Amino acid sequence: MILRLRTIGAGLAIAGICTFSAQAATTTTFSNGGVEATQSTLTAESPEKPDLPAGAVPPPPAAPATAAEKPAAAEPPPPAEKPAAAPAGSDSGEVKYVVKEGNKVDEHTLQGWKTWRALDCARCHGAAQQGLVGPSLIVAIQKLSEDEFKKTVLEGRLPQGMPPFGSVPRLVKNIDNLYTYLKARSDGKLEAGHVYPLDK
Repeated sequence: MILRLRTIGAGLAIAGICTFSAQAATTTTFSNGGVEATQSTLTAESPEKPDLPAGAVPPPPAAPATAAEKPAAAEPPPPAEKPAAAPAGSDSGEVKYVVKEGNKVDEHTLQGWKTWRALDCARCHGAAQQGLVGPSLIVAIQKLSEDEFKKTVLEGRLPQGMPPFGSVPRLVKNIDNLYTYLKARSDGKLEAGHVYPLDK
């Protein structure tokens, strides 16, 4: 009986020693950095949280930066079109007269010449429009627009000695034709003197 008790006591003692050794080993493992190593590993795997006041909500993680898209280059505006040069003949650029062989003209120019003769414009402005008591129409037509010419003829310029012809039916009817004739003369396309139809 005594021997059995001793055996049991010895077993308990050995078990206690083993338990103590295991605790010591655990403590030794802790002191040697086993837990620290594990904690270090966890620390490496999980990012550190910033220090925040109590009750504060941590900010969401920042989105990864992406390269900004470059805006498409704007196409340069098309160059502005230059207005076409107006040909001689009228303010709108339309050539109203036709002259061949120096003195053969279209019907409108022919009627303008006939109006010139019927109203005896040569008495003041000369047979070749070179100017007498009135100014040279060769020069004046180069400076006046078509509208300015018509206003001068129809309303007159009394201070300069030009009477109004707005009450003369033939002149009013053929004011465009008269301008066409004088424009052809001023442009140097039509010879002075008698003119003829194109078909003659």
